[in-house]
Amino acid sequence: MGIGSVVGDVCAYRLKVARPMALAAAALAVASCQAVIVGSGGSLALIAVLEAVTGVAVSLFFVLWETALQTHIPQAALSRVSSYDYLLSAGLMPLGLVLAGPVSESLGVRPTLYAMTFLAVPTALALLCVPAVRRLPAHASGTGSGTGGVRTAAAAGPP
Repeated sequence: MGIGSVVGDVCAYRLKVARPMALAAAALAVASCQAVIVGSGGSLALIAVLEAVTGVAVSLFFVLWETALQTHIPQAALSRVSSYDYLLSAGLMPLGLVLAGPVSESLGVRPTLYAMTFLAVPTALALLCVPAVRRLPAHASGTGSGTGGVRTAAAAGPP
């Protein structure tokens, strides 16, 4: 996954995508396949290659997501929005860890890993069903300075 993450960062740097959140949602779906890859029972080489692919996807998703936040969220709200994003993302991890043990104990490790992917991939793809996500442009209309197209009083200048 490490090498894939570096490749994903380089790709994200090079890509010029008109609708970055559509690509981000697709990348998140690919990244969500990590559990099924680990649980596949495939050879070490196969798992390593597939995890490298998910590493590319993880990096693409996070670069596109963070760039979209900085581009479309007004500067005055960016820190608050990023805080909520991180709070929910990191805050729900312990819940997943608490559930993973009992679920894998009752279903088995491999079925639990498959179930994780079965839930995560459609959830990521569901983002593509939201027109606002699918159509979000790479650049904000208006100033293009991370204000989400909202002209602040300072950016608007004197009346």
